[in-house]
Amino acid sequence: MWNPETDTHIVVNYRANYMHGKAKNKAELQRIFGLPEDKEALLMVMVTRLTEQKGQISYSPI
Repeated sequence: MWNPETDTHIVVNYRANYMHGKAKNKAELQRIFGLPEDKEALLMVMVTRLTEQKGQISYSPI
């Protein structure tokens, strides 16, 4: 199971009672993908094949 407190692939680790790291990781993802840094923006990640079979036929490519 994924644990943001111990994950070595994220910029800042965080836990349920200390969420500041989550915002820093979001800002870093926005920077990496050339998105405007916006703490209010929805950032959604879907790890799957993008096919109609999965029920997701519209997406915004980066």
